[in-house]
Amino acid sequence: MSHSEQECPDCGAKALPFVLCRTCGWDFLAAYEPEDEKGQLRPWVQSASSEQTIFLYEPPEAGKV
Repeated sequence: MSHSEQECPDCGAKALPFVLCRTCGWDFLAAYEPEDEKGQLRPWVQSASSEQTIFLYEPPEAGKV
């Protein structure tokens, strides 16, 4: 999928952008929750994050790096 696509062209599944932290290299999915659609996430496609940005990630297991 290209950077601007918000759903899979083959199956129609919704997609969120995959982003990396420039400091530690941790990977995240970037989203936001529209005020008029509580409980729904939409792709965050801005170049910088804000207070609206939600970062989804899988935390590391304890003791593993």
